[in-house]
Amino acid sequence: MDAKIPKTLLDLAIQSLLRNESIAIQALEDMPRVFFVPLFIAAFEGGHKNILSEMVKVWPYYCLHIGSLTVQEPQHELLKAMIENLPAMKVEVVYSRYNGIVFLIQPSFFTSFLLFSPYRVLPPGLNFLYLTFCDLSHRDFRFLAQSPQVSRLKLLNLSNNPMYWDDFEPFQTLLVNLSGTLRHLEMNHCLINDTAISVLIPALIRCTQLRVLCFASNPITMPMLVTIMNNLTPLKNLKYVIYPIPVHCYGLWPFQGSLDRRKLAIVQLHLKVMLVLAERPDMNWITYLE
Repeated sequence: MDAKIPKTLLDLAIQSLLRNESIAIQALEDMPRVFFVPLFIAAFEGGHKNILSEMVKVWPYYCLHIGSLTVQEPQHELLKAMIENLPAMKVEVVYSRYNGIVFLIQPSFFTSFLLFSPYRVLPPGLNFLYLTFCDLSHRDFRFLAQSPQVSRLKLLNLSNNPMYWDDFEPFQTLLVNLSGTLRHLEMNHCLINDTAISVLIPALIRCTQLRVLCFASNPITMPMLVTIMNNLTPLKNLKYVIYPIPVHCYGLWPFQGSLDRRKLAIVQLHLKVMLVLAERPDMNWITYLE
């Protein structure tokens, strides 16, 4: 049997700090940077929530990377406490559903957090929320619709999350909740069809502060695109719309090789005329080819 590896002086010092929580917290302000990572690991593995909460407030590095520290259900409260104590508007939080890694990056002008069952946690006072490629579930959308932490969002990006019929009711509720603050909304590549977008239109037209709307690469028909424009042109603050190429422009949607550029040119001309008739020369409707 291998001999037990003796503890180093650093290990002993960290264990001593963890046994006396108040001293550990007081020592954080003057603690050498070299102590932060091993102390954080030991505090996380030992479940020292108060110490972790204070550590994230004074974290001295550009990035806090939790890789091998797998976040299981018992660590849910630890993760929640850490996020709730992040300095407001100074940290970006990204949680990967796939590999259990958390990054805290300073400084930053937005906060993003990936929701995933069962650990739906968001820091308070969010202004910007990026949830791209997150495989959001109906429960995630329902959580967002009910979460006071996102009630003041200015930017919401849900792109590259397939949306299904049950998702649109809570998504509509979320948009209504954000109608007074939301300025930038992205929902590209979400498989939103005519029926789904028609459900969202009543909520979208209530978003009077909206300046940018992106919903490219969704299977929308030309009649629905016309309906969307007719409903959105009265929004005087809305200046930029990134719209999907209508499905009739493709031989087989969404393969770019089957795109009929002549049909697309007719669509673009049609929308341009509509903007003129709506007296919205300040409004830009743009699409892009991938």
